[in-house]
This record gives sequence, C-alpha cells and structure tokens, in this order.
Amino acid sequence: MENKRLRQRTGTVAVGAIAIIVVFMIVLTCIGIVVMESNQYNTSVKNANEAVATKAKESLVVERVSADQINVTNEGSTPAVIVGLLARNRPGEGESVRYFNISDIIPLLGSKQINLPDGVPPNWPVGVVTSLGNIFWEEQPVQGGTTQTVPPGQPVYVTFTAQGLGSDASRTVLTVDGSPYTYSQLPKTFQWVSGSTHSFSWSSLVSGSSGVRYVWASTSGLSTKQSDNSFTVNANGYVIATYKTQYSLTMNVNPLGGGTTNPALGTYWYDSGSTVQILATASSGYVFSSWAGSGLGSYSGTANPSSVTVNGPVTETANFIPWLTGWSYRRPITISSTLSLSNYQILVQVDTASLISAGKMRSDGGDIRFTDSDDATLLSYWIEPGTVNTASTKIWVKVPSIPAGTKTIYMYYGNPSATSQSNSVAVFGKRISSRFTTGDCDAYYDAFILSSKEWISGGTYLGISGDDSYGSRTMPYTITIYGTSVSRITLSTNGLLRWDGAGDSRYSNYLDMSSKILTAHWDDLYISTSYRSDAGIYEIMGTDANLGQYVAYRWATTYYGSSSTPADFETILYRNGYIQFNVYRLWSSATPTECICRGDGSNYIDLTSRWSYMESILFVPRAVPEPTVSLGFEQAP
Repeated sequence: MENKRLRQRTGTVAVGAIAIIVVFMIVLTCIGIVVMESNQYNTSVKNANEAVATKAKESLVVERVSADQINVTNEGSTPAVIVGLLARNRPGEGESVRYFNISDIIPLLGSKQINLPDGVPPNWPVGVVTSLGNIFWEEQPVQGGTTQTVPPGQPVYVTFTAQGLGSDASRTVLTVDGSPYTYSQLPKTFQWVSGSTHSFSWSSLVSGSSGVRYVWASTSGLSTKQSDNSFTVNANGYVIATYKTQYSLTMNVNPLGGGTTNPALGTYWYDSGSTVQILATASSGYVFSSWAGSGLGSYSGTANPSSVTVNGPVTETANFIPWLTGWSYRRPITISSTLSLSNYQILVQVDTASLISAGKMRSDGGDIRFTDSDDATLLSYWIEPGTVNTASTKIWVKVPSIPAGTKTIYMYYGNPSATSQSNSVAVFGKRISSRFTTGDCDAYYDAFILSSKEWISGGTYLGISGDDSYGSRTMPYTITIYGTSVSRITLSTNGLLRWDGAGDSRYSNYLDMSSKILTAHWDDLYISTSYRSDAGIYEIMGTDANLGQYVAYRWATTYYGSSSTPADFETILYRNGYIQFNVYRLWSSATPTECICRGDGSNYIDLTSRWSYMESILFVPRAVPEPTVSLGFEQAP
C-alpha cells in the first residue's frame, strides 16, 4: 500500500514538473520572440509607425518626460493594452535589449504617464509593447537629444497624421509627393529610404459641415512646416498637423436698407469660443427693433450693442422698423397673453403729465398715436376723458391680433402739429362718455356709459304677462355670457333675465350674487294691458352697424305699487358677446337692482346706484386671464 502511495506521489510530482517545464518553455519562447522582434527593430531602426501600418489600428506616441518617466498618448482607433517595456542601448554602444513586465491601459484618445521600472539604464531609448505585439519607441531621447538617425540606405517609416479635425472634414487634407489624402485616410505611414527627399503639404483650410471649417495651426514631430518641397528623411517618426476649428458668423438685416451692422452684412469666420461684439445702426426713417439669432452662442433680444460667443455656426439678423414720420418719440409696449385674441382692447396707462411738462407731448395729448408690431399700421385708440395730463392717463387701444405669447406695439408722441384721433366708436363700436368703475368686481366684463341714450323699440310679443311670472325662451343663436355658451334663457315680468334658463319669479331690490342674472331693472313689476295697452316682453332681432347681430328683450311694464307709472328698459345680447342695457323711463321712487352677475359670488357689476339715470350702458367682454401690458423705455429716431 505504501509503495502504491509512493508511486502516486511520484507520478503527481512528475506531472507537475512537466507542467512547469512547459510553462517555462512558453515564457522563454515569448521572450525570445520579443528579443527577436527588438533585434529586428534595431537592425532596421523601425519604430511604432511600422506597427501602425501593419497591425490593428494601434498608434501610440511615447515621449520621455524625465529620466524615470515616460508619457504615452493614444492616437489610434482602439484602446491600447500595454504588457511590457523594452529598453535598448544606443548605436555604437553594443547591441543590448532589456525587457520589463508592466501592465497598463491607455484609453482611446487618452494619455498617461508611466514610471520606468528599476533597472532601466539612463538615457536608453525605451518602447512599450502592446497586447497585439506592437512596439512603440520613444520619439525624443532623454535630455533634449535629437531623434535617432537611421543610417543612409536603410528603411525609415514616417507617419503623417492630423489632430483637431472633425469627422465632417472633407476633401484633401494632405498632399505627399503629389498624391492627395483625405482625413479618412490618415494616419498614413510611408516606408522610405533614409536620406531620400520628399515633398508634403498640409491644406491651410479644410472644409467641414455647413458653417464649419478647420484651419492649419502648426506642425510638430519630424517637421514644423505647413509644407516642404525638400523634406529629407533620416529618422523614423511622425509629422503631426494640428488644426483649429472655426465657425461662421453670418450678419443679416431686415428689411434691407433698414440699417447696417458691425460686422457688416456677410459671413465671417472665427475661432471656436470667440466672443464677437455686434452693433446695429438704423438708417434714416428706421429704428432698431431687435436681434434675432440662431446657433450655439447666438443672441436674441433688444440689447444693442450686444455680443455672441461663436460656439457653432451663428446667424444674427438685425431687425429694423420704420419710424412714424413727423414724430419725435416713441415707447414700445409689450403685450403678454396666454390666449390668442382678435380685435381686443388693451388698456395702456401712461404718465402724460411728465411728458407734457417736459415739452415732449401736446398739452391735450393730441399727438398720441399707436402702431401695430410692423410699426406702420396705425391702431385705433380712445383716451378716457379727464385723464390727459395726469400721472395715470388711461388709453384703450384696439389690437387686431394678439397671439398666445408676446407682441410689441408702439406709442408715438412729440408732434406739435398733430391733432387727436381718439375715437371710442373705432375701439368699442359705440360712442362712450366714461367707464363705470363703482361696484365693478368683474374680471369678465368692463362697463362703459354711452354718450347718449339708445332705444330700439318694436319687437315680437312673447306672451309673458301677469304678476311674478316668467317664461323660457330659446334664442335664435348661441351667445357667450361669462365664458359660457348660452342658447336658452328665462325672462320674468319683474325685469329679470336668467341666463342659466332657471325659472325665477322673485321681485327684488337687492343684489343677488349667487344667481346667474342680467337685469337692467329688477323690481316688483306688473305686466297687464289693464294698465298700459302695450304691456309685455318683446323680442327684437337686428344688426348693429359696428357690433353686428343681436337679440334684444324689451320690457313694457308698470310698477305693482303704482300701476299707472310705466317702466321701459331693454337688455341686448350681441352675438359677439357684448351686453347692453337701455333704460328709457323709470319711476323716481323705485328701489330696483340693476346688475350683471356670474353667480359665483365674486364676479359682478352692480349698477344699482345709477337706477335713476335714463341711459345706455355697454358691457364689453374681457379675456380671462387678462393680457398684461408693459411699457418700454423712450426711444428717439
């Protein structure tokens, strides 16, 4: 049994010994291969460039940065795995190569400093060995010595490559001995004979994609020239061109003739990252409006001068707009809206007292004008009476189109010979004397008192009569009241119109904010032909010259406590959303309610304080939310 165990142990040892011998032979073989390859490099004075031309896209630049440290830069197209380091003596000092095991990875386009192992003789050139079997020798020996010279007649390997170019680089980048090469063909390695003379030329400009180009900056390695017609080679190495990126800056104006720019109109090229000041100067009859820029680092806005940072192709357009002839000053007005609006009246409030005292505006405000965003189309406006020459002059301007977003219009002043164009009819469709503000808590409507009382009369009798009675009515078309589409209403003998269609027989002398009501005169009324022959509620359909289609409801009635006293009033519902009350005659001792109300407890206009007035009141719908208006700084041509 012991002999058997001895034989087993002996066999195990033998197998292990054989394995060790095999591994040792493999290591010796690898070292032999490395030494043979190293000797081959010494014999032919080859460096890493031959490996680039013959092996898998590896390209390393090895530079000695100190006596005990090298820097390795990966300029190839794949990460490089370093498995060893070779050191060899100089020519004339005897042939000797030493191999050192090291392990490192140089990432793609990366660079890394490597400490030399102990035992590397001072001033011996070194090379790194990659996992693919390539050997890349240092290009610069220690202490500023010259590149190692290859004896005449021996082969030399020169690699041309470029850095700083993008993948969009097109056409010829390099010409060698009359043959052109594109960027996609680089790096390009040539095997020449030491002592031979050649020619090369790097293109000074290389086109890229639209608005991009590359400019030759320098050459390093075996030459520092952009081109050389007598390039004599006697060493292995690189010729490396460095390019810098430039981007275009294109300057435009709108409209042509509206002004000039600095830089002038045209296309210019700047190094990537350059900061360029831009300036716009308006021509006579124009004024600078804004910059419209596109591209990385461009500018859009009203600052002038301004600047751009050329981080990519940039286009800048200076926008100019005509100046209203005869006027000395203007202010831009920015309208901001969340809704798209048409033919909308905005309220502009401006301190005209200061402008008048400074001699910039007529004392009556007659030289005020407004233009649309094209600065050419005049806009209709109305100045609220009694507000000129105050710190808060209220001006309503009708703007044909307001987009969702922002829009700029302009207010001009400073023309002594101009006369007022303020016109409420052009703005609201009716001649207005003043705006009603007392008791106005409504975001949906503004109330305006017309300059004179209006009355329609006539109409179709609806058959609603008696005391505290009502009837429903389907309207001839749908209208919008408080942002709600309404097609059916309820009319009561007490003067109440319910726009939610609910029945309501109440008589009232108080404001009911919880109900959806419109009433020009809500009181204890009575409709009976016993008291007046034309008693009744009438429906009238027609078309207003400015506001368009409408349906009106007219009450011809008397008071319950004074049956001989008539009350005549009308509620007009315009198809465009306007509402109008006409009050023709009332009892002086009545205590009615006059109002419009959304029924939410917070949006209403209470006109009860005006019940004794025989007048017409126009309710103009407002956008919710209302556009905001801001005035810019004063400008002069």
